[in-house]
Amino acid sequence: MKILSLFPAFFSVLSSGSQNLDSIIASKLEDLATIQAQYPTEKVYLTLDKELFSTLDNIWFTAYAFDAQTHQPGVESRVLYVELVDQEGVITERVIKIENGTGHGNLPIPDNLKSGWYRVRAYTNFMRNFPQELFFRKDVQVVNVREENIVAKIQAPYEPEIKLSVEGGQLVQNLVNQVVAVGPSSIKTAKLLENDNDAIYTVHFSHGVGKFPLIPESGKKYTLVVDNEEEVSLPEIKERGTVLTVRQNDQNVFISVQGSSPVSGFLVGHNRGNVFIVSKAKKDEEFIFTTIAKSELSDGLQEFIYFDQDGAIENRRIFFVESDRRHTKLDLSLSKMEYGTRSEADVLLEMKGKKSPAGVFSISVQDMAQPSTTPQNLKNYLLLSSDLNSINDGMLRYYNTNQDNNQVLNNFLISSSLSRMPELSVELEDKGLTFSHELGFSVRGKTTKYYNRKKPVRASLDLTFLENPLFKETVQSNKEGYFEFGPLDIAHELTAVLQASFPASAAARNKINNDRIRIELIERDVPAILPFSKLIEDPSGEEISRFIEKSKIIHKVDSAFDFSNMIMLDPVEIASGPKPFEKPNYRQGQLYFKPDHQVIMDSLPNLNTALSIYDVFRRTPGLQVIGAYPNETVLIRGRNRFNESEEPLVLLDNNIVDFDALLSLAIQDIHHIDLLLGTKAVIYGSRGGNGVIAVHSRRGQGRKDWERVGIVNFIHPGYHENDPFPMPDYRDRSLSFAKPDRRTTLFWNPQVELIKKQETEISFYTSDDKGQFQVKVEGMTSTGDIISKTAYFHVK
Repeated sequence: MKILSLFPAFFSVLSSGSQNLDSIIASKLEDLATIQAQYPTEKVYLTLDKELFSTLDNIWFTAYAFDAQTHQPGVESRVLYVELVDQEGVITERVIKIENGTGHGNLPIPDNLKSGWYRVRAYTNFMRNFPQELFFRKDVQVVNVREENIVAKIQAPYEPEIKLSVEGGQLVQNLVNQVVAVGPSSIKTAKLLENDNDAIYTVHFSHGVGKFPLIPESGKKYTLVVDNEEEVSLPEIKERGTVLTVRQNDQNVFISVQGSSPVSGFLVGHNRGNVFIVSKAKKDEEFIFTTIAKSELSDGLQEFIYFDQDGAIENRRIFFVESDRRHTKLDLSLSKMEYGTRSEADVLLEMKGKKSPAGVFSISVQDMAQPSTTPQNLKNYLLLSSDLNSINDGMLRYYNTNQDNNQVLNNFLISSSLSRMPELSVELEDKGLTFSHELGFSVRGKTTKYYNRKKPVRASLDLTFLENPLFKETVQSNKEGYFEFGPLDIAHELTAVLQASFPASAAARNKINNDRIRIELIERDVPAILPFSKLIEDPSGEEISRFIEKSKIIHKVDSAFDFSNMIMLDPVEIASGPKPFEKPNYRQGQLYFKPDHQVIMDSLPNLNTALSIYDVFRRTPGLQVIGAYPNETVLIRGRNRFNESEEPLVLLDNNIVDFDALLSLAIQDIHHIDLLLGTKAVIYGSRGGNGVIAVHSRRGQGRKDWERVGIVNFIHPGYHENDPFPMPDYRDRSLSFAKPDRRTTLFWNPQVELIKKQETEISFYTSDDKGQFQVKVEGMTSTGDIISKTAYFHVK
């Protein structure tokens, strides 16, 4: 929805008034449209297979990416970072490719991780332009079964401070103000005292939130005393001002602004920046009152802002509204409601509805004894918590249950604020965006003089991948030495070779022919980690104890039946011979022991007159240089080659490089040159079919990792290659039945595509555990309909 397209409708509802106020209203609406146009944002959500983990587990996840304003699936970014972190840094990371708004993978949990609270977070590079509160964050508990007293370690009690907030933001004397108190869930009641005397009101709390009305009087002091005798003073009382109140029933939302004197400003209502109402105060009236049908509102958080006559924000209130307008429904059924142990179970899924598009869903089957740490799901995250600065577990517990509970949720929201909308009263400055949309991977770095890192140089850089010889990309570094390759679509781990050379013109070479190039790769900087402030309620000690005991059993079973470290060896005959390191010119990592020809540089005559590596090759027996500078070609004499125009493979200290990479290598740095022909060259694959020239530097002698001139080899991890979720197939009778099956997650499929009127069947096997199990399906359609469905069955 375009903001600018709504402007004519806005102005049609403005009542008659001063031209100055109308211009201020137009300016604020333009600011809001500018925010939407210049600062688009993205949302990310992860569905996890479960919520409590042991160090034996993987965290399996499905990622969903949305446009933050329209909530339509799909974003411009294609790269998603998923991390398991603690307060000190990143523990495990996965880089996921986003396709059609979804992706999936798994985060392994190290077996030496200490029991405690950890955080799963996910974000795109573009999301880093905005507050980190907008990253997806989910705190999870991990237990290490090798530790003692685990429950005490992971159940760190969190007692938030009591916070008092006034609806609309101001406490105005002689007007009816609605005050909300949010604190620990253990609070049941509190007393409101006037001037430290007897209580004038008893406040009742539910899940840590209580609300009470108050008409403050001038000169009086009001204090809230909770049942633990903690005292909290109310906000400052203003003599004059306005009070903003929002209420709802089944069909409508009612908004009122009442002032201690006639109001003279205007009210703006928007949903994720999409303005749906502008109402201007009428002359000499002390209130603004308006009604909006819920059917006209988008689901989610609505923000109402009252501006005074000068355009300054005086009140603001966020309010949650949701209507059941989904056109898509999901039928979820099981073939039976009861199964035996190690039995095959079938789940049937079908999309229904008049406008049912295709959808992508995650499906998990869990033991109901598995503790749940939070009621968060895809729907309440997208519509509620993803837009807030902070979230309280009580908000999610009251989400979308009934009208009364929605009112409790909106009481919570009085103390909350939006994190995605900047202050409209502040003049916008287009400072630009630091982080771009990543359409693929980038390789960034800087080129400097070899002996002076502070001196940048311009250079030409070639990037190749050994596993893909057809790929080659060239870029130029700028005058500051910075360069960037990308976007690169790297599907899996590849070995990269990055080579730098000076500009090709003779004048440029003569000017800097004694300089060398150093390549410094710039690693991706990881965003700082926000302090952990666990706002969710811990599972009970009993629930965690059951999970720990089961995890210990699984650990014992896996240890007893783990044959992965046992290797059966065939008989071998060991022959004595010279050790590789006994050969005088053997280097660490060298794939061959004896070359066909070897030239020691110190044995060549008149070496000090050599101007380039090609002059050395001309004096090397077995090599032939054809052509003149700058079009020289090197061939190995007498070899059988696939193609007369192809040069041999070149190695520099056992790393594959191009001939151009040798141009920046000082002649005096070369120790010896090896030539490989025929079968000895085949060890390097088809690229060695034309022979191999292996150049070994003096710097490489006896050193494993010296900084090479003008070349960098590195492993690029690419996108995470998803591991298969392990599931037994008890139809295979060769499968050992001796090993106990105590899985906590029976089935996980991160991406199941469902199509209208097409039934999809999912099959899995139960474990040896008995009790109640839950099938949970969660996902979204291509049009943005969010669907969450659960079903239950028993194992006897």
